[in-house]
Amino acid sequence: MALGLFLTIIAFTLYSSTAEIYAQNEQSATLLEDTRYAMQLLSSELKMTGFYGNVTSPTDVDDTEMDDASMITTDCGTLDDKATWAFDLDPPVETLSYASQGEVITTYPCIDAAEVTSSGMILAIKRVLGTEQAFADLDNGSVYVGGTGTSGTLFHMDVATADLGADYTYWEYAVSIFYVDDSSGTPMLYRKVLQSGTPNTMTTESSPVAEGVERLHVTFGIDSDDDGSANYYLSTPTDTERETAVSARIFILSRSLDADTDYTNTKTYVLGDTSVGPFNDNYYRKVFSTTVMLRNPRNYMTST
Repeated sequence: MALGLFLTIIAFTLYSSTAEIYAQNEQSATLLEDTRYAMQLLSSELKMTGFYGNVTSPTDVDDTEMDDASMITTDCGTLDDKATWAFDLDPPVETLSYASQGEVITTYPCIDAAEVTSSGMILAIKRVLGTEQAFADLDNGSVYVGGTGTSGTLFHMDVATADLGADYTYWEYAVSIFYVDDSSGTPMLYRKVLQSGTPNTMTTESSPVAEGVERLHVTFGIDSDDDGSANYYLSTPTDTERETAVSARIFILSRSLDADTDYTNTKTYVLGDTSVGPFNDNYYRKVFSTTVMLRNPRNYMTST
């Protein structure tokens, strides 16, 4: 009888241990799948940062038509010397490392304060999509860059828009703002995008990019000796350093969706030049990272 009880205890212990390991593996698999997609999207966006079709510099693009506040209903970002933030091509990348909701809504008013409840980073990217289009295929309500190779024009397509000329190629203009929304209790990576229309607007996509993303952090590789390779990485480079960025490292801290009351997370996680934790809660976490080359490294970038 004692032997039977002993064997039962062993069997129960093994079963409990196996079930716990299975649950951990299942949550890890979900984290990996969602985070992999987020990494792929962020990587593709950063690689195309500052790409404006066959125009080499944003200063060569005439944005007179779009430099008008009436062209957009819900703008975002901090105005510089333009009437609209979304249609200001320079700088093509912005980051905001924030510590309060107030900093977010002041810098990016299209993001509701309720969407961000803890500190983190916001990443904004401006570019054109990677496919050249014929004028006849352009969609009414969308914004495009038409270029000749030496100069270009940023314009809003409508039924009255005329073809700029046979020497122009056309590329659809895009703006994305990535941020973590943890207001529901489950952290998620969201993206604001430029929506077509008359006028245009910055709006949140209907579904999150990825569930479980708790922190986004990006550092830029600075080429200080002009040899094409990064000498060091910074999340808040100076103006001079930003002009020599040749790569970017993306860090994502992902968190399990369900708590495990048998586990307490006392770890500290390093994301480039910053660290977070310990959280002292019941969620599993993992840091994912990747490095991408910036195809347009000399375009101006900004961070605050």
